[in-house]
Amino acid sequence: MKIFVYFFLISRFYGEAVLFKTREITASQFEEIRSACPYDIPRRDPETGLISKCTMCYERVVRGLKPVCVSVCPTGAMNFGEREEMLVLAKKRLKLAKKEHPQAMLADPDYVNVIYLLIDSPENYHSFSVAQKEFDMDRKIFLSRLVPGTLNLVLKFTLSAVLEVLVMKADLDSDTLSWKKGYCPVCGFPPSISCLAKASDAQSEFLKGGGGQKYLHCSLCGNNWRVKRHMCPVCENEDPKDRLYFQAEGAVGERVDVCRKCQFYLPCIDLREFSNDPHLDISAVSMVHLDIKAQEKGFKPVTQLPWNSFD
Repeated sequence: MKIFVYFFLISRFYGEAVLFKTREITASQFEEIRSACPYDIPRRDPETGLISKCTMCYERVVRGLKPVCVSVCPTGAMNFGEREEMLVLAKKRLKLAKKEHPQAMLADPDYVNVIYLLIDSPENYHSFSVAQKEFDMDRKIFLSRLVPGTLNLVLKFTLSAVLEVLVMKADLDSDTLSWKKGYCPVCGFPPSISCLAKASDAQSEFLKGGGGQKYLHCSLCGNNWRVKRHMCPVCENEDPKDRLYFQAEGAVGERVDVCRKCQFYLPCIDLREFSNDPHLDISAVSMVHLDIKAQEKGFKPVTQLPWNSFD
């Protein structure tokens, strides 16, 4: 099934939420999507063909506020918080409800992040108030069977393929952006590697001879953005006493930048040392010997990836 998407990616450092909106979805494509959801949630605007999803008021949540629907609920029936806290609250309310409504139940609490308390049999509510398809395992069993890091790896490569294409189509000009943070301005993920750029014809006469502007390469979407050359992408420390680097003997153009303040490191490749620009993702993997060296010295990778996880 082919689905064309445009997106907005909402994420803080190391990523916390990814929300997609889709476009150009035909009626038949929509039915495939809808039939795959055991709760019959997806809805499509017949005029625009758009499917949209609630953003959960992310811009409020990151500021410590609750979603609008929770804040304005006149009966106080809605709550919002960490999953485990909400499960505790839901079970307390269920215990109270059962005193007057013996058939009260929580709707699929092990499968979803929006938990409903029903005071009667599900069939007396909406036909999809509980899942209409049987699950082979619940959330806890699924997570317990995952090899550590497998879920993150699967999600990363699934999202990366889509996001990298979208970033290329967006044709972002990082030099014109005011973004100077250590995480990606497009998707919010941290970098997997940095690079020192070659001299450009667009630079001033003074800079042409050296180049060396520093760019960070996103570990998820592949976007490159310019930052201050001596800034740590994690703690944003710029003190030269804390910003060091080391490299393997004979490895021209390859090094690891470390920050003694926060104890994180990031591989760096100097593009001025190469006639053809190397692929940054492949370069990050090929510099695993420097990952080993950095971790032997007690430093931690800015981004935990399959090739730099040695535990």
